[in-house]
Amino acid sequence: MTQSTNGSRNERLLVVEDDPFSQELIALYLRKAGFHDITAATDGRQAVDLAKAAHYDLVLLDLNLPRISGTDVLRRLKKEGHLTNTPVVVISSLTNMEETVQCLDLGAEDYLPKPFNVRLLEGRVNDCLERHRLRREAQAAAAREERDRKAARALLGAMATASLPPQAPDFPCDCALGHDPAPTIGGDLVELFRTADGRVAFLAATAGSEGVSATLAVARVRTLVRAAVEDAALTGGRAEPDAVLQRVNAALFADPEGGEQDGAPAGTVAALFGLFDPQSGAVQIANAGFSDPLALGPARGVAPVSAPRGRPLGAYAEAVYTTHPLQVNVGETLLVLTDGFAETTDASAAQLGENRLRKRLDALLSATPAQLIDALRKEAEDFAGATPQSKDRSALALHRPRG
Repeated sequence: MTQSTNGSRNERLLVVEDDPFSQELIALYLRKAGFHDITAATDGRQAVDLAKAAHYDLVLLDLNLPRISGTDVLRRLKKEGHLTNTPVVVISSLTNMEETVQCLDLGAEDYLPKPFNVRLLEGRVNDCLERHRLRREAQAAAAREERDRKAARALLGAMATASLPPQAPDFPCDCALGHDPAPTIGGDLVELFRTADGRVAFLAATAGSEGVSATLAVARVRTLVRAAVEDAALTGGRAEPDAVLQRVNAALFADPEGGEQDGAPAGTVAALFGLFDPQSGAVQIANAGFSDPLALGPARGVAPVSAPRGRPLGAYAEAVYTTHPLQVNVGETLLVLTDGFAETTDASAAQLGENRLRKRLDALLSATPAQLIDALRKEAEDFAGATPQSKDRSALALHRPRG
């Protein structure tokens, strides 16, 4: 065993070489290059035992070994998973290239020809360690991203709620929500909750960014909307959709803790906020850069609700929002869809589109909210097939039942 206590590199290296002179020469070159944690094996059996007993950052493996050949050492350790995260540089003479190629096929990172060249040895070792470091960092980053993605999905799923009492004579309202996240986390939010004065508040939002930042952006909008509605009740007033969005937009620009960048929020959020009175069917809607909702019914058909559309939240500090009235009659449904439905793509990059959605909705005018959303989700899934989507698909539906 050859070790040194000098140098500045902390990687652990295993040198497998049966010739004592070559072994000492390699160790000398490595120590001069700054490596100090060097272990040597003189035959294949010892190399296998050492690699199983401890982790090494790099293995320099001679192919011509007693007891077990270098090729068999590599094959055995790879098969048993002991070199999963350890690069191997095989040492071979130019006359033994067939075995060298075989080792590269087995997963060796590189090879070093004999006789040794000090610069080539140092270069091979440094290059392999650097590639290995970059792979580890990429794997760690991917693992962190996957953890963040799962956390974001869980948060979006938890926010997609309908905090409403069950349908009853004193609460004639049937509702449903749907949320299908894209692999990249597009940042959709749909939510329903009851206000202190008995109305149903509905919120649909889509962040202008992707990933965890999108989730945090819509989560903040949700918190600000609820706070605005609750504060209106505490002061004895009634929340108005335009005033709620006005307050949310102002808060996005005023609070630096929410992700401000040079006096502006870190991202924009398109949002639709409304209040629905289930007894009278009166609806008030304010739109901040969101797509138009739809009113559905046997008599009405499928009708877009063209509410005045203001700027997305967080886009312009002086944005102005307007409340738009709407009447939902008995037997009718108010449907809100995020753009992810119309922009669902198939393998040829064609989009599902609003016209196809409208045609599907024509056959669903008497469907319950749950049936309606399930049918639209299936329509989008069938159209996309196995094609990954870049946008979330989210929907909410409010219905005034008969009787």
